[in-house]
Amino acid sequence: MAKSKPPKAEAKKKELLPAQLENPLKTMMPNYRTYEMSALEKASAALLAFLAGAVCSQVFYGGLFKSDGQATVMTYISAAVFILIVGAAAVKLFLPVRREQLRKKRQHELGVQFRDMLESITTSLSAGDTVYQAFESAWSDIRLQYGESSYLALELEQIVQAPRSGLTLETMLKDFAGRSGSEDIESFSNVFAVSYGAGGNMKDVMRRTHDIITDKMAITDEIRTKLSANKLELNVITVAPVFLMLLLRSTNESFAEKFASPGGVVCITIAIVIFASAFRMGRRIVEIEEG
Repeated sequence: MAKSKPPKAEAKKKELLPAQLENPLKTMMPNYRTYEMSALEKASAALLAFLAGAVCSQVFYGGLFKSDGQATVMTYISAAVFILIVGAAAVKLFLPVRREQLRKKRQHELGVQFRDMLESITTSLSAGDTVYQAFESAWSDIRLQYGESSYLALELEQIVQAPRSGLTLETMLKDFAGRSGSEDIESFSNVFAVSYGAGGNMKDVMRRTHDIITDKMAITDEIRTKLSANKLELNVITVAPVFLMLLLRSTNESFAEKFASPGGVVCITIAIVIFASAFRMGRRIVEIEEG
């Protein structure tokens, strides 16, 4: 009897998370775990990537199929083909990187605003305000400091509306923490739910939470500052091969001819793959994961 073959494992595709989620008040709010680029952001990033790819394609693969040092029809055709291929590849590779950069930037801004919110709430509680009044005061402070449309101003607007709709502050904070993608906000939500529900000393809880998050962010900023020089060096190393190849091609015709040969194209391609792998490894070393 023939044995039945086990079903093949299907390849799992990484699904994009929704850019907005519905909160308990039935309002669509940002999902900070992902980032949806606007049309202008996509167009500008794509244009920049395509131009960079087009320039690099000619620096590394320009001047092919020349005859006696003169460009032929195939030279122009190959140039156009490489511009389209390398430019399109650059766009495809750069857009996810740019999206992730914008996501991290937004999460960092959210973390800074959240720290200032805790400071405002701690000050209000120390002055004798109730927890709800402290959140209302924080909403006013965040609007004055960051504007009406700032991330946390919009979140606090929803949070202070919760009791009027029969919802608790804990419910709104839990929803916000789930969308934030921040360990600090999720930890605060859990601590707040336990302490507020049990009638704990919220003034001490807020003060300690604020101090812990402030210290953590200070350490992260210090590490980021120390790594800034390494990031600059990595960026310089990234563009150095382009300028080196451009210099060799423009100052030494024999080198340029060797680069345009089949063996030269193969060697350049292998070198680019090795360099790209080294660059990715370097980026992983200098990157800081936001908590």
